[in-house]
Amino acid sequence: MDVARVLKRFPPGLSDPQQDHLQAHLSKLIISILDKNPEAYYYQGFHDISLTFLLVCISQGSPYLAYLCLDKMINNCLAPFMEKTMEFTHELIHVLFAIIESEDILLFNKIVKDSRCPAAFCLPWVLTWFSHTLPNDHDVFRKLIETTP
Repeated sequence: MDVARVLKRFPPGLSDPQQDHLQAHLSKLIISILDKNPEAYYYQGFHDISLTFLLVCISQGSPYLAYLCLDKMINNCLAPFMEKTMEFTHELIHVLFAIIESEDILLFNKIVKDSRCPAAFCLPWVLTWFSHTLPNDHDVFRKLIETTP
């Protein structure tokens, strides 16, 4: 269902058949990665990271590279978010409040004391590495392409 909702993140101007093709690629990518990593559990937002890698790698002419990158990311960075429970993720977002408090007490007071904002406000940022909340993907793609060997 997440793959069906990801259309708004597709590059503008794609035809319906192109969108269908990209959605099929994304579904296959996610299923392949989860098949290879049975200890990893899908979480809502993983499709956003997957799409980012897929779009960058397709633009570089290698959709298979998206698979290799995501596999590496699961084993090196995303594994804690792909555990059976969200216990680690919950702990991590509470650490962000401690960081904000130590770096900017005025901001901390505004967020926590004045607005009583729950720590979950940053959950999409943490789980999707901002890919779900950026106004466009241009900067993400540019940075990923510039750092690709």
